[in-house]
Amino acid sequence: MEIVFKNVGYTYGLGTPFAFQALRDINVTIPHGSYTAIIGHTGSGKSTITQHLNALMQPTEGQVLIGDKVISAGTKAKDLKAIRQKVGMVFQFPEGQLFEESVIKDVMFGPMNFGDSEEVARQKAEEALEDVGIDPELFERSPFELSGGQMRRVAIAGVIAMKPEVLVLDEPTAGLDPKGRIEMMTMFDELYKKQGLTIVLVTHQMEDVATYANHVIVMDGGTSVKKGTPAEVFADASWLQEHQLSLPDAADFATRLQAQAGKFLWDSADDMPLTVDALADLLMAKFDLPMADAPSNLEKGDQAIDER
Repeated sequence: MEIVFKNVGYTYGLGTPFAFQALRDINVTIPHGSYTAIIGHTGSGKSTITQHLNALMQPTEGQVLIGDKVISAGTKAKDLKAIRQKVGMVFQFPEGQLFEESVIKDVMFGPMNFGDSEEVARQKAEEALEDVGIDPELFERSPFELSGGQMRRVAIAGVIAMKPEVLVLDEPTAGLDPKGRIEMMTMFDELYKKQGLTIVLVTHQMEDVATYANHVIVMDGGTSVKKGTPAEVFADASWLQEHQLSLPDAADFATRLQAQAGKFLWDSADDMPLTVDALADLLMAKFDLPMADAPSNLEKGDQAIDER
C-alpha cells in the first residue's frame, strides 16, 4: 500500500500562543512494497511524520493519502479504524504495552478488537508468534515471565497478527545489545520478504539503513531535504555532516581508505560499499586478496587480540 504526503504541514498547539510548526511542505511518497528508511537528527521531524503514517496525527495543512483513504485536518474518527488495521505501528520499547494474562491472549487482542472471532484471532496469533520466533510452549505463559527480548517479540507479534499491509518501525532496536539488534532486524527483513509488506523504518542506525532499506527519506528542520536510494543519499559525506548525519561504518572506512590510497577505489557513488560484505568484496577485488587467505588472516587477527 502506497502512502503519499501532499504539501503536508503540522503545527502543535495551532491557534494558541504556544504554536510550533513541526512539519512544513512535506511532499514524499512511500512506495508500495518498499523498505523505506526515514532518517534525520533529533528534532528533525521524524517522530511527527511517523505519527501521520496511520493517522495518529492529522495534518493541519495538506493531505496524507494512505491507500485509497485521504487524511486531512478534521477527518472523522470513524474513517480511521480501517487505516490503523492496515498500518501497524511498532514503537520504541513495545513490550511496555503488554497487558494480558497469557502470551496468546495478548496477541489475540488486536484481531478480536477489529472484529475477528476467537477462533480466527487465535489462528492469526499463532501464525504471528511463529513468525517472530516464539516457541509454542510459551503461548500459555504470562508474557511477564519471559525475557526482555521475548517480550518485545510478543508485542511485535500483536501488531503482525492484525495482518497490516504497512509495518512502521520506530527505533525498534532501542535498548538492545548488538547481537539482539541484528537478530531483530533480520527478523523484520524476513517478514518483509515473506509477507510482501511495505516497511517504514525510523532509525539513527545508518548500518541498518544501508543493509536493509531500498528507499530513504532524509528529514531536517521539519521537512524532507533528500530522498532516494541508500547509495544516492550516502553519496556525499560532507552533505550528510551538514545535516548532522553520518556514513555507515563500512562506507566511512572505505572513504578513509580511498583517501589514504590516493586513488579511486570505486567508479561511481552507486558503487560505494555501504555494508561490511560490500566492503570485503571491494578489498578482495582492488587489493588482489585471495579468498583462501581470509580465514587464516582472521585467525591471526584474533590471535593478536588475544595476546594483547
